[in-house]
Amino acid sequence: MRNLPQDEERRVEHYASERVERLRALSALDEATRVRIEPDIVRTAREVHIGEGRMTALREFRNEHRWIRWASNLLIAFILWWVLLVWAISLPLKGLSSADSSDATALVALMLILVILPMKKVLGRRNGRVKAALAVSALTLFFTLTRDWWIAEVLRFAAHPVIQAWHLYPERSVGDMKGGAILVAMSLILARITLLMLILEAGRAALLNAGTSAPNASTSAKLVDALLEIAWRLEDLVSRTRPDLDTNRDPDRLGATIGTYDYLSSPERRDLVEWLETAAQLSEGDWYKTARLKDHAANIEIRRVADGIACSIRRWKPVAAMGGPEDMSQMRNAFAVAVVNSTEGEWGLLASDVSARELLSRRLIKALRRVTALSVLAGAVVLVLVRPFSWTEGLGSAALAAPLMVSAVFLAGFLDPTIYDRMTPVTKLGAELLPKQ
Repeated sequence: MRNLPQDEERRVEHYASERVERLRALSALDEATRVRIEPDIVRTAREVHIGEGRMTALREFRNEHRWIRWASNLLIAFILWWVLLVWAISLPLKGLSSADSSDATALVALMLILVILPMKKVLGRRNGRVKAALAVSALTLFFTLTRDWWIAEVLRFAAHPVIQAWHLYPERSVGDMKGGAILVAMSLILARITLLMLILEAGRAALLNAGTSAPNASTSAKLVDALLEIAWRLEDLVSRTRPDLDTNRDPDRLGATIGTYDYLSSPERRDLVEWLETAAQLSEGDWYKTARLKDHAANIEIRRVADGIACSIRRWKPVAAMGGPEDMSQMRNAFAVAVVNSTEGEWGLLASDVSARELLSRRLIKALRRVTALSVLAGAVVLVLVRPFSWTEGLGSAALAAPLMVSAVFLAGFLDPTIYDRMTPVTKLGAELLPKQ
């Protein structure tokens, strides 16, 4: 167990005690079962709270002060715009014509694709993104240190009359390009982008591994914690139903319940559905990614279980959306049992059978949303840097480019809220303002 500062230790202990109280409130479990899994709930609570790191206090402060939340999100978006677009891309292109800038940017994109694509298998492994970033950074460092040599060789090769006459696109041949300046700018952009990639992936790995030597321990703890949260919310809702419809209720607590018409307009209904989707995404996303091994056959089974857990959770969403005492009571009992199974590591018992057609449909929709979000970001970058149309010439001004890029980032997050997790761990803060899909 990690040694924590006194204030953080007190915060962790308070969080763990809250989770234990919620476990004890689950009437669907007998006393012996609650006592048996209580130590596991304490451990998962500590792992979740520590895994979140010292960002927990910051998030709580931001949630209490909405204006700070808005200001911090705008500040993060501005910093990302300046660091990525200005420092990493625009400054190295300073002094080049619009056509040469476009060529340099296209060459950088091509180089990144050629370098990263062969590392597809590395990216899929545990901590593979950091390894890939290290490999790309090492390769970029080599190109940077040997820049004078290989630029001279490329220029000597491109000096051949036949190559000089090549037209990359209408009205622009290789001979019209400032080859030396373009290659220097390209090497600078590539070096700065890969440096940012290395820093961000190292930060992401540090956040993922905070408080544990095994990434899956933290992710599994988060999944157990999410299931406990859902079970407790269901217990709270069912316990406030009418006396004649549930025997596991507290007679002193009455009010707007799942058995009345106003449940459809209650905030508890919306929060419950959001928690269900969060748990499902956690199962098929981070839980699967951190549980993978190098063995392909084992990964197939892990994927089946992860998708089965997500499917099991999502199949309760219509019940949570519609309410009803009998259905909600069944749902409460099911999630109480899920808490027990998850703490005991019986993940297979949580998974339901999923048809291949259902999985394919879900993955196609997810892939479409991801591609659309990335297209929005890529389109904004092209409009700002390449400016292919006459009406985009004004985007060379930062006063116009900045709002466009910020809008593109927020629109991409609306289309695919998980895109921030893949971009950087820092931009994850901005996703809190976006609708949860």
